[in-house]
Amino acid sequence: MTPRQRLNVFRRTVERHPRLWGLLFAGLLFVSYLVAIRPAREVFAQHVAYPVFAAIDTPRSRAFDVVQPERRAEAVFVLPRGEELDPNIEGIVWAAPAGIIFLLPAMFLIVAFPTRPYWLYLLAYHAVLGLGTVALFALAIGWFASFFDVHEFARTYVSEGVSLTVPLLLFLAGKAQEIRAEDGQAVGSGQ
Repeated sequence: MTPRQRLNVFRRTVERHPRLWGLLFAGLLFVSYLVAIRPAREVFAQHVAYPVFAAIDTPRSRAFDVVQPERRAEAVFVLPRGEELDPNIEGIVWAAPAGIIFLLPAMFLIVAFPTRPYWLYLLAYHAVLGLGTVALFALAIGWFASFFDVHEFARTYVSEGVSLTVPLLLFLAGKAQEIRAEDGQAVGSGQ
């Protein structure tokens, strides 16, 4: 049996029991999130975002301290120079992409569509958004104060909006397609 044939057999097995396989795949995603994605977020924050933010040297950037606390390794804080990070106050924060706002919708997409890689598209979207927010945050630190607001808008509304809306729209489109298919079978069988 060739690898392509094995893949087709596996796909047919998943299509026979989609909810069971969807739950299994969602569980695997959860474990991979804990084992791989979460540490990757911390590495991205520590070795990509923090060095970029700390390397900015403009007259505007000298008014800020860039801090990465140990308690939140996936985040970078910007504070007015000389102030210490207060655990009760978040301050201006950049957080690594693909957090819980990715995980829950991705698990939903896996359970709802176990044979389609929609969750990978969501992960790619979060990766691209993460790079974009690094650029926005860097511009805010070094040059344009208003970009802190643009960054916050992208992080809050764009990221969460897409993460919560796209799975719902895909689910509704899938249900509509199932209804059309059932109506077509019912109409076709009645003739």
